[in-house]
Amino acid sequence: MYVFAMTVELEAATDDDPLLPEHTWPLTPKRLPIYAAVHGAFHRLDQRLEFAARDTMGLSATDAVVLYSALTNPEQGVFVLRARTGLRASTLNSVLNRLERKRLLARARESEDRRYSEVRLTPEGHGYAEVAHAAIRELDEELAIWLPARHREAISSLFEAAAALPGPGRRADY
Repeated sequence: MYVFAMTVELEAATDDDPLLPEHTWPLTPKRLPIYAAVHGAFHRLDQRLEFAARDTMGLSATDAVVLYSALTNPEQGVFVLRARTGLRASTLNSVLNRLERKRLLARARESEDRRYSEVRLTPEGHGYAEVAHAAIRELDEELAIWLPARHREAISSLFEAAAALPGPGRRADY
């Protein structure tokens, strides 16, 4: 089996950069494997969303992402919601159960099998989803300020490459 690894060099900021907020980016250059760099960046973003979601709605970042996805793709099935959020089936089921208990969404069951249900926001859930949407949009706008266009294009390419990878337990044909 071949192991393919690449690294990403993170550009270092200097202490005298007036546009850089304190404690935002590493102050020394680092070379990280791509996965480690993306994973670390995701967790920093997730922490920001977690803070906003807990502060304004009393929900987790994952709850906010599910509500946002339900808002932007109304009456979608659980399988579509899982694909859009990237959550594992068990994690999504736990989140949906929690949001149902809080009466923020409902599952309209097409059969006895809960996997084949449609997810719909309740009126209260719609309000929470709008707040989640605003928090995600604000974070996205902030990222757009810091990321030059060439970096945004590189991130898009990274997601396309990740989507093309074979699933777990499958080998690539390259």
